[in-house]
Parts: sequence; C-alpha cells; structure tokens
Amino acid sequence: FAKKGRGYFMDYRCFGKIKNCSQMIEYFDDRHFRHSKYFHYSSLENINSILESNEFWLGQVKRFNDSNDSEQFDDGNRNFSLCFSSGINENLPLWYFYGGISGQGDRISFTKAKFKTFYENAKFYLFPESKRNESIEITENNASIKISDVLYFKEDENANRKNEIQLKYNNLTNYILKPEEFQLLKNHKKGFMKSIAWFYEKETRIHIRLNDELAKKIDKSKVYHIAMHCDDLSKYASITFAPNITKDMLNKILKDNKAIEEIYLKNSRVQLSEYNGSVYFNLKDKLCDNCNKFKEKK
Repeated sequence: FAKKGRGYFMDYRCFGKIKNCSQMIEYFDDRHFRHSKYFHYSSLENINSILESNEFWLGQVKRFNDSNDSEQFDDGNRNFSLCFSSGINENLPLWYFYGGISGQGDRISFTKAKFKTFYENAKFYLFPESKRNESIEITENNASIKISDVLYFKEDENANRKNEIQLKYNNLTNYILKPEEFQLLKNHKKGFMKSIAWFYEKETRIHIRLNDELAKKIDKSKVYHIAMHCDDLSKYASITFAPNITKDMLNKILKDNKAIEEIYLKNSRVQLSEYNGSVYFNLKDKLCDNCNKFKEKK
C-alpha cells in the first residue's frame, strides 16, 4: 500500500498479490478514473450519430450477448449498461467486432481528465426505443448510477486445481484469492464482473439501476435506452478512423459524416489509425463469400 491523502491506494502492479476481498475492493476504488485514455468503438454511422446528438446510449442488460454477464443483475429490464475500453494502443479485436460490417468504423476517445469531466457533467434520460422525445430524467432520486472497471474471472473446476479462481485485470492475473473471498467479491462487484473470455476489452462500465417506482413504468415487451447526454461532446472527444480508412478516402468520409467533419475542421482532433493501409477488416466480403459458396452447393 502507498499512502495518498487520508486514504490508501494500491499500485497497479499489486493486483497479483491481493489476498482477500477487502484488498481487492480497495484496489478498484476510483481506479476507473486513472486510465490514460478511454475509447468507444463503433461504425462510422453510429459515431456520427453520437456526435450529432451529443449522447451515448446505455442498453438494457437483457440484450447482452453473454448470459453469464446479464445473469448477475437482478432484473434485465431495470438495469442498463454502457462500457468504454481503456488503454493506450488501438484494440484490433474491437475494431473487428464493433467497426461495422464494412470495416469502416470509427473510435471516440477521451483523455483521463476529459472522460472524468464528461461523466460528472452528463445528464441521463430514460426512453422507449425510437421515442427519444418521451424521456424521463434519471437522477440519484430515481436510480442508482455507478461507474467501475470490470473484473474478469474464471472458476477452475479441474481436479488438479480444485476451486482455483483466475482473476484478470488488463494484462495482470491473480490466482491467490480463495473461493470464499471470491464469493464476497462477486457480491460487492455485482454488475462489474465478466467472463475472462472478454478481458481483452479492458472495460470501464457505467451501470444504472432504476428504483422500484421508475422500474414500474417499464413495459417489458418494449426495448428501452438511457441517453447519456452532454452539452457539446466535441469539447471532450477525439476521433480515430478504423484501419480500413486510408488518407485518399478521408475527404469523402468527412463529407458524408458532417458531425465528424465538424470536429475535424474545428480542432483537428481526427486522425487515421496507426494500422491504416496495413490491416483490413471487412465482414461484408466474408458474408458474401459464404453466401456464394452456399449458392454453389445448392
């Protein structure tokens, strides 16, 4: 431990030496605001829409593609989540999975200071899908609003390593925490635990849980979102294009995406990927290849 003001914090590298739940809780305290950069990967269309509206959307956890993740929440309708990836370097798997079917994706990034300011000044609004004008403001009076880094885990039931817990955080691993301490930790970090299969995403998660009164207004047959809104997102964000987008494509991309172009013209915080021209993602081509092979077989 190292002393800092009236409290304590653990050095980042101490993760593998943590022995109990209380130490792990202290380790994660406020760590979500200590990363150098925060990223949101998506398609060009989505990123342009985010910049136009000055808001991100949190989704209901019932729509998660990982049932182990969604099952840690008490109700898939009243719990909402939005994740940002942390790190320094570009994350190629995230480009691949979230950059869109054509591979012409985009990435919004925040510095540490700007992400904290953006989060602390954001306003939240609940609304049914396609009806953004029918929104209810989310406050601490009608919901719980939390932010924390995600901890990734795997419970090993191998006979030779009975009940061993593998915990992963960024590129660090902890095998020391005992099963009973791990159960305590799962209760404390409920909503911020995921399978180790996802550790490469290095997520900082915003989690909102509606209180009973507001949750009663949810129609379970519908899909809802929570908008995370700020006055001017361009003040905080920088933009990086996916590797598929090269310099000779830039003028057309900017012309077709006015909100991204506005940031480019205003402050030049728009840049090409460090992998541009050398890494190529295109799920559309792969899908078309598979469709053609299927037709040939028929």
